[in-house]
Amino acid sequence: MNIEKVSGLGILSGYSNGTFKPNDKITREQAAVVVKRLLDKLGYKFHIAPEYQWEFELFIKDYPRSVSSWAVEAMAQLCFDTIGYGFGPWDNSKEGITLEESIFTLMKVFRLTNNDLLEGYSDTQAEAKKILNSFKSRYPTGTPWGGEKSYPWIMNRNLMATACSAFTSELSDAVFGDLPVDYHSDFEAIKIGDILRVNDGGHDVIVIDITEKGVVVAEGNFAGKVRWGAVYTKEQFVNSGGGVQTRYPVVYTLAQ
Repeated sequence: MNIEKVSGLGILSGYSNGTFKPNDKITREQAAVVVKRLLDKLGYKFHIAPEYQWEFELFIKDYPRSVSSWAVEAMAQLCFDTIGYGFGPWDNSKEGITLEESIFTLMKVFRLTNNDLLEGYSDTQAEAKKILNSFKSRYPTGTPWGGEKSYPWIMNRNLMATACSAFTSELSDAVFGDLPVDYHSDFEAIKIGDILRVNDGGHDVIVIDITEKGVVVAEGNFAGKVRWGAVYTKEQFVNSGGGVQTRYPVVYTLAQ
């Protein structure tokens, strides 16, 4: 039976008395644990860059005491890693997960673990560069773009990106759709389409090309305007406390 298979894999454990109750509705916190176990089994490793560890630890503390202790970490990881929504501190963990949220989360799992399901999403830098360059005519250098600009980022329905982040988020979504975000600070691993957080996290730029001199970027809210073509060297990136948001899909193999 399918129940026995998923139980044997450790993805579902049922109730403490040994029953499964397949007709019961699943709560958000139960769903979070199931998805986390599935990702573990598929080999996906939750990763957070050292410079963001403190932020994640604070994020966990935002969860109310009403959330079961066995579910807090799973909910926080799924939400913080933008794998699914409906698992944040602001969501009622005892409510049932909606069909929309289930589909959204499962599609993220599929895209993280199977290349065949990535059709329609940019997985090459050449394609990303082509899409990003198409925005030059829409938002040429000098286009007014200040703090009043906003954009509803696909990655988080509760987040309205503003100012420079509104610009980079709009371009990033055009390239990657709703693929999740990962974080690192390795300059050598930067790819076209990645978002760089510079000035100690105070400014976002998006990479449009990579040259021998450094990474070429586009940005909004540079002195209140759009600018294309600035170059960041490795030294400038490091000295500015740079971090990287990447949305390139990663394919994992089944964990043994």
